[in-house]
Amino acid sequence: MKRRTILSLALVALCILCTQFVCAQKAHAQAASSLTPDLQAAQSEGSRFGIDYIFPFQKRFQTNFWPRQFASINARWVNFHLVNWIDIEPQAPRNGVHRYRWEKLDSCVRRWQEHSFHIVMTLRLKRGWFSGPIKYAPDLAGFVGRMHYHHSDRLPKDKHRQDMQAWMAALVERYDGDGKDDMPGLKLPIYHYQIGNEFANPMFWTGTVEDYGIYLELMTKAAKAACAKCQIIANGIRWNDAFEGDEKAEKFEARFAAMLKRLPNDKWRKGWQRVREMTEHTVALAHTYDILDGGGNGPYWRGSAGYMQWMQNELRKNNLQTTIWDLEARCEPQIAIPPKTNILENTQVPQGRKILNALKWSWHHLHKKASIWYREEQARLVAKVFVTRFAAGFEKVFMGMPDDWDSTSAKWIFPNPYLGFMTGEGDKWPAYYTLALLIDKLDGFKEARKISGPKNVSLYRFDFPAPRKPTWVVWRHTLQRLPMTKTPPKEQVTLPQIVGPKMQLSILQKTLHPKARKIGRTGTPVTLVVSPTPQLLY
Repeated sequence: MKRRTILSLALVALCILCTQFVCAQKAHAQAASSLTPDLQAAQSEGSRFGIDYIFPFQKRFQTNFWPRQFASINARWVNFHLVNWIDIEPQAPRNGVHRYRWEKLDSCVRRWQEHSFHIVMTLRLKRGWFSGPIKYAPDLAGFVGRMHYHHSDRLPKDKHRQDMQAWMAALVERYDGDGKDDMPGLKLPIYHYQIGNEFANPMFWTGTVEDYGIYLELMTKAAKAACAKCQIIANGIRWNDAFEGDEKAEKFEARFAAMLKRLPNDKWRKGWQRVREMTEHTVALAHTYDILDGGGNGPYWRGSAGYMQWMQNELRKNNLQTTIWDLEARCEPQIAIPPKTNILENTQVPQGRKILNALKWSWHHLHKKASIWYREEQARLVAKVFVTRFAAGFEKVFMGMPDDWDSTSAKWIFPNPYLGFMTGEGDKWPAYYTLALLIDKLDGFKEARKISGPKNVSLYRFDFPAPRKPTWVVWRHTLQRLPMTKTPPKEQVTLPQIVGPKMQLSILQKTLHPKARKIGRTGTPVTLVVSPTPQLLY
């Protein structure tokens, strides 16, 4: 009898505990559900990390696969590339009536917003019924160049400029979330629009330097009239490796002059001088736009501070200031730099072409070694680009590519198609897991800065709102690109700025749930072995 009584009491107690647990879970679920998907996404607007190179009109991006992959690691911003006027309005208006085709863009917007992403759109014109004359087409790239010029952006014919503004206004109105002419099912307003892409490159802009100011002003006026909250982003400027090891931007003039001297002829020299003119002109138009895209377009982490300094110097020349993003960072190792495209000499990885050939052919005797080296180096570059960009003062950084291009037609254009966080089939490279780790450990910071450390050691501190403690990022650096065959340098250092104990994680991970280890003793400076692989201490 006593045993049955005890058992009954135990069952009653268990029922009470289960009821309390269920109630707690319901309360938690109700609290969570009070944050609607729209509100949850709105709270993530301050995220610093973005994904670049999503092409909304391409079939491969018309699925939930890609937003799901990046939402799972808490990325919150995405840049839609090649949102082309000609794809949305393929035919001229009749009797003043515009016939826009929104279906594909709407579909892509819905898919990414279902996963709470904030969207930026990079707008392009491309060749169409509205195209004006080509005014700048240097003979630098032969037949391929001429084909690109033919399909490039330039000012529309005078009679179609109002049509261009009508398209801009209709685009903004469709996605501004004000309840008027909105896309059906729009979850979040879209406010950020980039006007053009890398227009210092004649492959993308064959108008004059002055034409861009006209184009930007027309588009900005139309966008702001449709929605005052619109944020206009300038076409991305690109200086590649110009500021490597030059944190105060003091060597730019000498480097630019030396590069001009190396070029084979006056055609190339004039081409580069126009690049500089267009770049400086874009910065000087900051009174027209809201955000300057100081894009990296490559893994040039050694120049982040100098690049930011140069932009700030140019803004001050014109008594201007603006927010600066990097909408087009990349992380592929420099194994195949196109000739005459960099400011400095010898910035390519030694024997880069040999590495590229080994990557391409699975039967190559160096294929496995090259693949491991390349993917680990790519992961290192992801960390170094984000960390140095944030410490330099970039507000947000968007990085691509989502996937490699070796299974697309782009492989015939790009010498190195191994650019992505994943394969075209979605298999994840180490760079993907590095991105996940950085978002987890660094997003939400209020300040990032470089800290003076031991010689050859890069040390960065990320501070967060209380009560969250700082996170440190550290690696051993060299200014030279190391060949694949060279063992990366390592050394043991003591960091008096960091007092133990700390949790330590390498950025080279192959899991979304890496295990950290505790290092250091209470009240004692941390000692650890550093290498070119960044480590996080928190």
